[in-house]
Amino acid sequence: MGQPYILVTGASSELGYAVCGLLSKDNRIILHGRNYEQLESLKNSLRNSQHHLVWSFDFSNIDELLPSLHGILNNDVRIESIIHIAGVHETMPLRLANHKSLMRSFNINLFSLIDIVAVLLKKEYREYLKSLVIVSTVSIHGSFGRGNVAYNVSKSALESYSKVLASELAPNVRVNCIAPGRLNTTNINQFDRAIIDKLKDQHPLGIGHVDDIANMIEYLISERAKWITGQTFIIDGGSTCKIL
Repeated sequence: MGQPYILVTGASSELGYAVCGLLSKDNRIILHGRNYEQLESLKNSLRNSQHHLVWSFDFSNIDELLPSLHGILNNDVRIESIIHIAGVHETMPLRLANHKSLMRSFNINLFSLIDIVAVLLKKEYREYLKSLVIVSTVSIHGSFGRGNVAYNVSKSALESYSKVLASELAPNVRVNCIAPGRLNTTNINQFDRAIIDKLKDQHPLGIGHVDDIANMIEYLISERAKWITGQTFIIDGGSTCKIL
């Protein structure tokens, strides 16, 4: 029958680290990311490290995803939950936006998940899948900004896909999205102090932490959220309701 696992895509991101750390006590986790060494280091830092698996794969190589995924599933694995954190944010002006330039963002942010779900809905796997949590972005709910066509359009499609899944897979599978606001990750330290201060001012509750999102993810995949599906939860410290 196989062992139950939670697949965490983008596990080597700062949010991924927080999610895996939170869930590792009581769950077996498949840690997905591009860098094998980072994933191994993360796995070894987790509780019950011997129970977790590493899946090193670059979602931009979308044509190779299915054989790579089947390699994981052949290890006596059944995936009960998916937490889709993997994503890429590439700044791109509209004049450069075409099919070829957009495909990397769509492959990583959207099509990777579509292909994974398609496999797990096959007859031999579909009875195991119970829940999906998809990480989107608050920027598609108010502040689109310039240069974000690839990121925002692919994330918007991802949220639409989640609602289709929630409708078609109920009552057996629950599907929800989280749209985080600005988080206090290492990326924010690359900005000038004036920009950081402006970002803080835009969030009534201040800039968030990865744990704020990880805690919500843990809740949504648990039985405590058994009557929640098809929803997008904006967790942004109040930025979308602030009067500027």
